[in-house]
Amino acid sequence: MEQSIKRAVLLVLFVVVVLTAVSLIVVLKEEPKTIRFGCALSLSGAREQEGKLTREGYELWKEHVNSQGGILIGNDQYLVEILYYDDESDPQKTASLVEKLIVEDNVDLLLGPYGSDCTFEAAAIAERYRVPMVEGGGASETIFAQGFRYTFGVISLAGDYFKTLLEGAARLEPEPKKVAIISAGDLFSVWCGYRCATACRAVGI
Repeated sequence: MEQSIKRAVLLVLFVVVVLTAVSLIVVLKEEPKTIRFGCALSLSGAREQEGKLTREGYELWKEHVNSQGGILIGNDQYLVEILYYDDESDPQKTASLVEKLIVEDNVDLLLGPYGSDCTFEAAAIAERYRVPMVEGGGASETIFAQGFRYTFGVISLAGDYFKTLLEGAARLEPEPKKVAIISAGDLFSVWCGYRCATACRAVGI
């Protein structure tokens, strides 16, 4: 009887050891979890240089995060993947590509494009599909005046760019009386020109 009990105990222990080993093998072979970001960037066209620099920044961030084990969400670590499309510096293509990233590629989150006009279009799509977008390439306050709830900017706004400069200029001797404001016709440049004129009036120039 005692011998039978010993055999039963040994059998149970053997089964436990085998199951534990199998579980460890499964865990080791399990693919790491990933979180997928999507981004439409100006990798060609008028803003090719700035777009490629933006991509380098995103890639540097991805490599750093993944080298630390990924992003902690709850109790799980997620490695970062980023899927890029070239919007050719065209805001309308930005919109269609961001929609493609959401609808067809099923990305989890969005990274912003370069340029305020492209970012504006991307933000509208992010809002429509309720997919959060973090952006640092669109500084026009027009983007943030729409009530978008899914766009998060990490860049100073265009209206602040000339404020300190003009405040300093107003203290010069003799004081400047006139300022010429010249801008391009895109969303960012027009807004900068408008806010520069506002800042000039505020300091009496």
